[in-house]
Amino acid sequence: PGCCCGEGPLDSPAETTAGKCRLHSTGICCQGTSVMKITATDADKPGHENSQIAYTIVDQNPPHDMFSISNEGIISVKNSALDRERADCYILTVRGQDLNGKPGGNSGTGTVTINVRDVNDNLPTLEKEEYESSIEENTQGVEVMRIKAEDRDLKNTDNWEAVFDIVKGNEAGYFSIRTDPNTNEGILMLDKV
Repeated sequence: PGCCCGEGPLDSPAETTAGKCRLHSTGICCQGTSVMKITATDADKPGHENSQIAYTIVDQNPPHDMFSISNEGIISVKNSALDRERADCYILTVRGQDLNGKPGGNSGTGTVTINVRDVNDNLPTLEKEEYESSIEENTQGVEVMRIKAEDRDLKNTDNWEAVFDIVKGNEAGYFSIRTDPNTNEGILMLDKV
């Protein structure tokens, strides 16, 4: 959070107090979704034009033009392509200016950090389409192979962790498969002979 008060002809510059906000992204966040409200204070007489504050975004980083702000200070999603895999954090510089934003008004700026949280919006994919392995006969309780899964969701979260199932060819129940929580690989085991 920050405050930087501008110089101007009025006796009480606007002070902007901006903080941090967390936003849930659903991969495709609806345009117009309200994220947060910024408030600024002005020591001039309430209800007078000198204390009426209008808000603008003066910088967005990264510059994807994802957010807008109303004159009342409500930050909203402007672009429905909000996606954590593209950018997981946006830093906005917001200006509050008295005289209701008219030229000559005093202004202050603040920083808003919006962290986009991960949702499970990416399907895992396997490194290969086909796998082949061999093991010695009459062995059991051994690792047959590891199957690598790729997932663009945030690593080491429930959204990233792949779940493996044997869908065909294990009717006798000789094999099992589990996920290695560190590598996200499927570990195919020969359980019985």
